[in-house]
Amino acid sequence: MRERLSGWQQNQVEAATKAELTRLAGLLMQPEAAPRLLANRLTDRLEETGGEALVTAPYGWLIRRGLVQRQACSDRRCDDGIRPDTGTECPNCHDVIHLRGHFSW
Repeated sequence: MRERLSGWQQNQVEAATKAELTRLAGLLMQPEAAPRLLANRLTDRLEETGGEALVTAPYGWLIRRGLVQRQACSDRRCDDGIRPDTGTECPNCHDVIHLRGHFSW
């Protein structure tokens, strides 16, 4: 995907990647796991998209979808319902889903 980016876009994606790696490392007991977690996130999101070939605007996809944390709840550690620091389901998301099942407005 990198080869489809202009020089300026590559610089922006590199800066966004470094910032996200720093943020992830700050959440983890083993900060060296941050690159693997980010790679896994990108792989999962590419699969959601249907593969790299279906990404028509790689810069926008990376900056707005691939690299960004998607909080499913109010916990700043949550990313798509998973806690990157533990690799487990986010307990806060679980509680929200559980509570929604008990209340119908």
